[in-house]
Amino acid sequence: MSFTLLKINDKRQVFLRGSGLNKKAAKLRKYLKLFEKEPEAGLFKPTVKAFTKNGLVIARACMRAGDITWKVDLPPCLGGKGATIGPVHYLLGALAGCAASLIKNTLAPLMEYSVDSVEVDVQCNIDVRGILGMEGATGDIRNVSLTVTVHSDEAPDKIEKLFEIWKQRAPVFLCFQKPVHISTNLIIKKPLHKC
Repeated sequence: MSFTLLKINDKRQVFLRGSGLNKKAAKLRKYLKLFEKEPEAGLFKPTVKAFTKNGLVIARACMRAGDITWKVDLPPCLGGKGATIGPVHYLLGALAGCAASLIKNTLAPLMEYSVDSVEVDVQCNIDVRGILGMEGATGDIRNVSLTVTVHSDEAPDKIEKLFEIWKQRAPVFLCFQKPVHISTNLIIKKPLHKC
């Protein structure tokens, strides 16, 4: 296994194991330097737009973030067709993806830990009767459980530290942990008529 010496912020030196880890850590450290010089460069504003098709008899909605589109549907008991995954799956997927990708691709290289792979399982409970307005039920998400499996030759205490740091920094996890204010707006328009 090869080791490479890197200078970080001209204050300390670190040895990184393996060429893949070297390249990823070096790339991340370039961003760290950029964000130190220009903090505003580290501020992102992700945006997603959801829409249904005008006049078409489809249950699903389309989602768009930049040039990427995907579909979301509801189960039949909520008026959908169950043709694709629903909003709660996307929410849980965001949490699972945040864990897997940040641990493997960001935090492990920054901490100079070798991580082979990460598996994440997320589950929750939701009572759809609450969504339908049935008395005594609420449609909120409850009992979210997250299990992260890290495949690594590193010492268990290092991986536990990595996991704790993820819980302190992961934006999607923090959104679940801390109340987040959602500003809401409603715009009402007349239907689009075809000529």
